[in-house]
Amino acid sequence: MKRNSLNTNNHDIVAPRLKQAQLLEEYERRIANNESQRFIANDIEVPRSNLRHWEYRKNNIPMPKKIVELLESPDGQTFLHIILTAIHYVFVETGGCGIRLITSFLKFSKLHNFIGPSYESQRQYTKKMEEKTIEFGAKQDEKLGKLMPKKKITMANDETHHPTPCLVGMDVVSNFILIEKYSEKKDADAWNKSFETAVKNFNVDVFQVTSDQGSGIVKHVEQHLQAHQSPDLFHIQNDITKGISGRLSTLIQSAQSSYHKAFEALNKYKEKNKQDEVKLKKLNDRLNQAKKNLDKCLSDAHKVKQAKQQIGHSYHPYDIYTGEANSSNKLKTELTNQFDQVDAIAKEINLKELGKNKLKKARKMVSSMVKTFDFYWNMVSMMITSFMLTTGISKIFQKILIPIQYLTLAKRKAKNAKSKKKIDYAISKLEEQLNNDISWYTQTKDQQADLFSKALQCANIFQRSSSCVEGRNGHLSLKHHGLHNISDRKLRVLTIIHNYQIRRADETTAAERFFEQKHDDLFEYLVKNMPYPPRPGKLKKEALKMSA
Repeated sequence: MKRNSLNTNNHDIVAPRLKQAQLLEEYERRIANNESQRFIANDIEVPRSNLRHWEYRKNNIPMPKKIVELLESPDGQTFLHIILTAIHYVFVETGGCGIRLITSFLKFSKLHNFIGPSYESQRQYTKKMEEKTIEFGAKQDEKLGKLMPKKKITMANDETHHPTPCLVGMDVVSNFILIEKYSEKKDADAWNKSFETAVKNFNVDVFQVTSDQGSGIVKHVEQHLQAHQSPDLFHIQNDITKGISGRLSTLIQSAQSSYHKAFEALNKYKEKNKQDEVKLKKLNDRLNQAKKNLDKCLSDAHKVKQAKQQIGHSYHPYDIYTGEANSSNKLKTELTNQFDQVDAIAKEINLKELGKNKLKKARKMVSSMVKTFDFYWNMVSMMITSFMLTTGISKIFQKILIPIQYLTLAKRKAKNAKSKKKIDYAISKLEEQLNNDISWYTQTKDQQADLFSKALQCANIFQRSSSCVEGRNGHLSLKHHGLHNISDRKLRVLTIIHNYQIRRADETTAAERFFEQKHDDLFEYLVKNMPYPPRPGKLKKEALKMSA
């Protein structure tokens, strides 16, 4: 007698409460038809004392009768089950809400008349949900890993601390988290072990890793993975900022103070209506010199800012405002020029050794950035060869399709509307070239779509940022701040929710993008496999007493 419209297949295991509601409903229906208690009890194989106990409990819930009838019905029990599952899933597991707040919510909403609100009962419920979430993740990883196509991926790796070291590694393109675990160490061996455990079920080949160049990660990538190491642009620019910006800021403040003092001195003298031309000239000269010094400091700061921005602009395989391919030689020249400018300013302002070392550290990455360009162009060339394109289509593919896809990706990451507009213009010009090429129209719609898909694969090879993993670490830090501690079990749950629940604007999860196929719904799995809500303890005791 299954009235559950949301169909759980294991009612007797996870939903004895639902079974009771079904039996009680049948009992009440047959009592209304004047059947005897004894006959009904024998027929449905439930002791009369149990039936009387259930009936008393239901009739003594201090809520309006219609609400009680609804929520104590089989459908109502299922509704309560969904509600509590959703509360814990959204607020506790995803949102980081404390269990005591859940108990408060149950009391304020009067749901404590139907659901046990005690801290311990809700804590046990949370524990069970986390166990079932981990169970779901393990099953899906194994199932989808067997079905996924062979793929080459770029990972972004980083370490965070709260306070135990936590190793985090993500597929850059899909944002699927492969590694997220606590580790006593963060050396190459720790990364090696974590990686092998993480990918054992996945058909992947890591050919590139982008990171902040931590020693453990670098050794892991070069020796264990034998993959290309791509430097993170943000850390390069940040080292420039940390190296010189503090000194520039101090000089600007000092120059501003000198300028204001000179300005005030001149005004005070003028207010006294004194006509000493020598004194007046001296005060004017002081003001002009102060203004000159201030302008120089502001100009230096602006030049450093521009140099950092230009480093970022240069570090694209395609010029994001034209779509033209950039060579390794051109990149090296442009990066060298920008670092020369920063170093020249550092020399002028007598930058201290600590700041100089930061700039040297940043400049050392130039060779890695150039190598990443070489790596990209070599990989693209190999991929194009493997596609076996005709001469005409190959030209379109290299000159138009890949730049369009790369610029489209760059547009999503652009920081302001002006940059987005300029990138849009470049894309439109490339699309115009594509539409004017006769070779393009020899392809069917499916062939064109396939070429665009392959072009996106090529565009995604170039990765200059580990921002996805940096953002994840920031998220984990906030979680740790709110929870004060993230257990191994909780960390695994957070990983699974990220992979299987969080969706992009296109409504895809990280797991869908990584495995290239649909997966089961995490919340539906929890609804089917979580136990039904515990009953309030007080009503239980009173009902038992009366039935006895």
